[in-house]
Amino acid sequence: MRINRQPNDYSCVACVAATVSDTDLRDVFAFVGHNGAEIDPTSPHPRKHRGFRMNELAAYLAAFALRGSDSL
Repeated sequence: MRINRQPNDYSCVACVAATVSDTDLRDVFAFVGHNGAEIDPTSPHPRKHRGFRMNELAAYLAAFALRGSDSL
């Protein structure tokens, strides 16, 4: 299993998705199209980072399950 270290406090669920799929966190960022750092005034995060939505990570994991890591 690949160990992914959480680089900040707004990428925890993306890090989990990378770890359970045994891929690199950068693969998750590339798939969803962002790294979660964007500021969003409506975000519940204390510093208003965009973070990751569950539907983005569910799509990543579904694509991984259907195609495998070589296709992502």
